[in-house]
Amino acid sequence: DFDPISGEGVDAFVASQNQAVAETASSLPWMKKYQPKVVSDMILPDSIRSVIDNAIKMNSIGNYIFYSSSSGTGKTSLAEAIPNTLGTEGIFLCPKRSSEIIETIRKCSYTKIMNGKPRIIILDECDYPMNPQKFFRELQSTIDDTADTLRYIITCNDIWRIPDHIVSRCQRVDFTYPADDRELKNGMYQRLCKIADAEAPGKYDKATLADMVSTFYPDMRLMIESMHTLWLRNGGSITGKPPVPQDGGFVGDAVTAVLGGNVDGIYKVGAMVADSSDHFVVEFGRAMMTAAPAVSRARISISVA
Repeated sequence: DFDPISGEGVDAFVASQNQAVAETASSLPWMKKYQPKVVSDMILPDSIRSVIDNAIKMNSIGNYIFYSSSSGTGKTSLAEAIPNTLGTEGIFLCPKRSSEIIETIRKCSYTKIMNGKPRIIILDECDYPMNPQKFFRELQSTIDDTADTLRYIITCNDIWRIPDHIVSRCQRVDFTYPADDRELKNGMYQRLCKIADAEAPGKYDKATLADMVSTFYPDMRLMIESMHTLWLRNGGSITGKPPVPQDGGFVGDAVTAVLGGNVDGIYKVGAMVADSSDHFVVEFGRAMMTAAPAVSRARISISVA
């Protein structure tokens, strides 16, 4: 305890608070702990970086749709890094989990922040909102009505689910990565090495990290999650074969089949989900494209109606 009037004990109190914050940070999942805070920390293809860097330099941030059929490509991380880089407020909302998004957005639009910059509304996983027709109808007018104080970044896997009247109000940014970009892969490998140096100094195998990049590219999230899994499994070291993600059911089977080059297994899993709802088919497609980018789309063609 400390005396707020005399200030006695304040140093000890501050030290204890700082220690508590540090302990909390050290226990975070690695993906969150090492999430890039600003745009310059992101590992991105030039086609994406140039769009965002130029907009920031020219003070011309607009509305964006970040989309990709693959997970873990940095859509949400970049969306959250942009307001940090601009020195403005970012409001993270998920239409998939709440039906009161529009009301929240309008409340955010009433005033500008002190430096005069617009707030950034991040609508994550916007391809599966609650009550889609109502949400997108209200979002259209909200985007128009709040242009003076807000900018929007929409993230999604399936851009075809976003109505044209929303897409036309945003700049499309495709998060499809080049199939085999050595510079990007090297950047990801260096990032993994930096994390390993912090978490397992002298107790990691560079070949294991290189294998993760080769196996999971371009899914940076999956690379880091696999590192963390190995670190926990091995009691503090990062060595051995990268763990294959097991999502359960056909998704885990699909990943295993693809990584093992089992074409028959791929089609067997595909047949199994042929009669499933389109949500499951989409999840299947994401698992295939995320965990096995080396397998061509032709060999794992998935029709999503």
